[in-house]
Amino acid sequence: MSEHATAIPTASGLLGGYVIEIFIAILLYGISIAQSYVYWLNCGQDAAYLKIIVSIVMSSGVCVASGMLVVLFVQAFYLRRVWILSHRNKLLTIVPSLILLLRISFGFATCALTYTMKTWTEFREEIGPMFTLSAGIALSALMDLLIAGILIFHLHSSKTGFKETDHLIQKLMSYAVNTGAITMICSIGVVFIFVFQKDSLLFAGLWLMCSKLYANSMFGTLNARQLLRKQPSSFNASDMGRFHATTGPMRPIEIFQESTKVTDGEAFQMSHTGSNDDGSRRKVGELA
Repeated sequence: MSEHATAIPTASGLLGGYVIEIFIAILLYGISIAQSYVYWLNCGQDAAYLKIIVSIVMSSGVCVASGMLVVLFVQAFYLRRVWILSHRNKLLTIVPSLILLLRISFGFATCALTYTMKTWTEFREEIGPMFTLSAGIALSALMDLLIAGILIFHLHSSKTGFKETDHLIQKLMSYAVNTGAITMICSIGVVFIFVFQKDSLLFAGLWLMCSKLYANSMFGTLNARQLLRKQPSSFNASDMGRFHATTGPMRPIEIFQESTKVTDGEAFQMSHTGSNDDGSRRKVGELA
């Protein structure tokens, strides 16, 4: 009886750091609200599904189930970018999608276990919550790593050699690394705290912070589009002057006119070939 009593954590040990994390999560939630307000001011050309996703993420609360919804929609948003950037590569999209579904399944299983188990000690000692929570958060970190890696690979392969375009791609690569690394480190921290600190709710507060970081990463990505579009071109008048200085004086343009005699049979053949080419272009347009 005494051994069981000593296993029960104190209120200060259980809630001390958790309360601080709750305040940080509230601060992150306020930042996400501000970012969503900026998005709604500039979202006139966005598709309806994207506005629905933003509305769901913005209205998410602080419970575990709402955190699962935030992770689901935010990572699905990034998976769509993987689908587009990888030229609709099914393998690079289906594998992370399956991992995401498995991660969400573990998350909702953990949420269900919190309602079925009556005491905190039972939740911490049972193998079920340990497995579902650890596996779910680990899969979330794996998803962040996969998405960031795929985006960086395809962005790097998209470099053109033009300074302005490559500079923009470099910014997108840096943003993918930063956002993916922050959420991945936060997810790994949740797993380690849950496994090694059994008498603390620090893992729950860190998970709430992690869900708000996911929301802020998506809002930041959407709002960054406006900043990138407003950047002035780096090819200005001084560049044009240097271009003329290096290429030398402009030479006059010589125009030649060439005439060709075409018979009636050749004209018919050319018109027939042109009609076939127009048909091919129409087929390509339909596929696109």
